[in-house]
Amino acid sequence: MKKKIDAELLDRYLDGNCTDQESVAVNAWLLAKGNQKERHHVNSIWTLIKPEKKRRKLLAIAIAASFLILMGMGFFFQNRWNKEFGYPAQEELLTVETKSGSRKVLTLSDGTIIRLNANSKIIYPKHFTDSSRKISLSGEAYFEVSKDAKRPFEINSNHSHTTVLGTVFNLKDYAGEEKSALTLVNGRVLFAAKRTGKKVIITPNEQAVILSDGSLTKKEVYVDAYSGWKDSRLVFQHQSLKEIVTILERWYGIQITVKNTEILNNRCSGIYLNPSLNEVLKSLSFILHFQYQTNDKKVLIY
Repeated sequence: MKKKIDAELLDRYLDGNCTDQESVAVNAWLLAKGNQKERHHVNSIWTLIKPEKKRRKLLAIAIAASFLILMGMGFFFQNRWNKEFGYPAQEELLTVETKSGSRKVLTLSDGTIIRLNANSKIIYPKHFTDSSRKISLSGEAYFEVSKDAKRPFEINSNHSHTTVLGTVFNLKDYAGEEKSALTLVNGRVLFAAKRTGKKVIITPNEQAVILSDGSLTKKEVYVDAYSGWKDSRLVFQHQSLKEIVTILERWYGIQITVKNTEILNNRCSGIYLNPSLNEVLKSLSFILHFQYQTNDKKVLIY
């Protein structure tokens, strides 16, 4: 008899309390070809799970969550998320997202201010607990964390886990990119690689970078070069055209095609205050020796 996959069974599966027969049934469902839509949600949910959890459990939570959400049972995953992070089962989770070309500012229940850059997403509880403050980020954000020595502020992102008590910093960790970078303005931050568990303490005017392989480095930097976006300053610091294209696409909500791929590794630096797209392209074309055409939301560089 075919086993019905429901919330109760999935909950026991995630806790490791299934029978062998039930585990086989759930695993078969997870691998079924008809669940492409469910698997699509894995990346967006991945950052919500603690790094030490087993990969099977990560995949199961993500797929099960999206499956149940589509069935109008989103409360199941919310309760699972709350359980993983120590929040009451009834705690309401909030999600804020930005699209290309847009930014948002939000204030959390503890007074922490977050400036969310383009193409970013943050998930957080409506109210923090008495002992912790935990959120999830995919993308880039500038944090002004309210001081609270009794409640660490923790951020789970794609490649990293960040822990602070009260400080100001910029965290960039986009899904699909090969690194996570934290740049500290003031205070102290504990920055850890989720893949390897390597950790480093960062002090003001330092930046730590975690690559997709889990390696971690730290160096002194000019902070404004990495956080200027929050003040509408577009800053390039010896960056390649390939990197600049990604930044411009997010900043202006456009699509850029580079016909001459040989120039993608050419580098330049520059600072622009609330510039128009044409101003930036005109400047870059002079520095990097290319021509361009614009057509609505599309740009061709050649």
